[in-house]
Amino acid sequence: MLYVKEFYKGGVLIYWVHLLVVLGYTISLYSLDYFIKLPSYLFLSFFSFGCLAILGSIVFTMYNRIIKLKNSALNAVSNVDG
Repeated sequence: MLYVKEFYKGGVLIYWVHLLVVLGYTISLYSLDYFIKLPSYLFLSFFSFGCLAILGSIVFTMYNRIIKLKNSALNAVSNVDG
């Protein structure tokens, strides 16, 4: 149960950071489009690629947290004298 609590510790902050990155990326892309007038297919491909990269970052972060907690649990079990 302790490891479940540890997984969610700071979890909301991680998602807020990624949300702010998405908002910043979107605002930057729209301002670039305002000044340069990108073609729509290029704008959509930049937008899609950026959002997929940020989504990949979220998945990578969650995976690393799960592996870290799994290793902590295995280490705790190996320290038990039986």
